[in-house]
Amino acid sequence: MTQYKNALSETISYEEKVRLMVLTTLREECGRELSKKAYYNDKDSKFDWKGFNENFQADYGDCSVVELLELAKQYYGMNNLEEIRSRRKLHKEQYETKAKKFQVA
Repeated sequence: MTQYKNALSETISYEEKVRLMVLTTLREECGRELSKKAYYNDKDSKFDWKGFNENFQADYGDCSVVELLELAKQYYGMNNLEEIRSRRKLHKEQYETKAKKFQVA
């Protein structure tokens, strides 16, 4: 027989969701920048997104939201959560637009 668990106790806190949003946005910004840099330096090479994601997580995955916000400000000029949310929304829209181009009718 399975043990009953309160549904909300199985979720992550709002603070952790915010931290993960900031982390994800920073990873996307940094990855896009490094991907472009790799392309312009050697058009024949492919950027290793999987390796990048693993390294980024190892380097910044344990940072607090305060530390991540400081990095977002320092490297990408995002001064508050609203700017980060806006950038994250832009990333999602760009991804969806790109995905639609590759869908088969």
